[in-house]
Amino acid sequence: MANIVYALAGYGRGHSSRALACAAILRAEGHRMTFCCGGPAKVRLEALGEDVIDVPALKPAIHGNRGDLLKTVVRNAKAFGLGPDFVRLVSQLEAAKPQLLLADFEPFAPAAADMLGLPVVTLNHQQIVTETRYPVPPRYRLSALATGAAIRALCPYRTHHSLISSFYFPPLKRPRQATLLGPLLRQEVLALKPKRGEHFLVYFNGGSGLEGLVERLANVDASFTVYNVNAPQQTPANVIFKRPSPSFLEDLAQCRGVICTAGFNLISEALFLNKPLLVTPNRGFFEQTLNALYVERDGWGRASYDDLPSLDMLKTFVAGATSETPNRNPLIPGNAALAEAINGLLGRLGKASWPSYSPQRGTRVRPS
Repeated sequence: MANIVYALAGYGRGHSSRALACAAILRAEGHRMTFCCGGPAKVRLEALGEDVIDVPALKPAIHGNRGDLLKTVVRNAKAFGLGPDFVRLVSQLEAAKPQLLLADFEPFAPAAADMLGLPVVTLNHQQIVTETRYPVPPRYRLSALATGAAIRALCPYRTHHSLISSFYFPPLKRPRQATLLGPLLRQEVLALKPKRGEHFLVYFNGGSGLEGLVERLANVDASFTVYNVNAPQQTPANVIFKRPSPSFLEDLAQCRGVICTAGFNLISEALFLNKPLLVTPNRGFFEQTLNALYVERDGWGRASYDDLPSLDMLKTFVAGATSETPNRNPLIPGNAALAEAINGLLGRLGKASWPSYSPQRGTRVRPS
């Protein structure tokens, strides 16, 4: 049994969903879990009664399904000047007495772990961009380079291993330093009983700037349940607007198809439930473009790359999802593989005493 701290990005519901899935898997193995995050993830986890070490949350700049990497950097520049907060973070991390830090796209906790000499293992999907080999269409090469640079900047420089959760498996660049796992799914998702209902589930993470999408949905002969999109003053008769809530999973399980951004977590849940997909990557984030390319390549669904789905594309997708029965190989979750990988890593790391950190002296202190 080990004490493990899971540090995760504060924004992006997929990170907190993966963290909860991971915690359930590892607690079933007898390990103790503490979280480290800020922003909406901290609110969500604390509402569930979890212990959370607070760190600043880096918020991506997204509007109308377009991500802006430069604005993201400028918006979050202040957060990197932690100062005394970093000393507090180091002290809180030391007090948790972990044997391992799992880093899910959160940059500050790994830096604190490095001060303590604490082993760090990354666990995310983003490193699929930097740790695997795949063809890049010429039009996306600049985006791939920029996204890869951002991922390397936010992931710790020194790690014992990288665990990459994915629904597709391109060849690894460094098989000894990284492992590909299937998606980590929460027990609530694993327990769902999928049905082919009448509505289509729609989820976009831009919130605003999506008025054109709503207008197009209003002109499609189908019912839509739309999450995380601002409702117009006059709501179309065939569209229901909702905010993230426990009803989301039931709406997902009972929908006829899913129209969404190309975020990894929702795609994985939809594939597990055998739902047809129409995905639109957040422009500016190549990870999502790569997800969309593999959704199409492997026959999981369709993708709209340059803009929100057109009216014709929406009508074609709805017609196909209505008339066709999905016939795909089932997606296999990576839950069991994660437990095996973490137990193996802990076994190799052993139970050595880790260095401690003295905030007063500002130096590492190794036990004698």
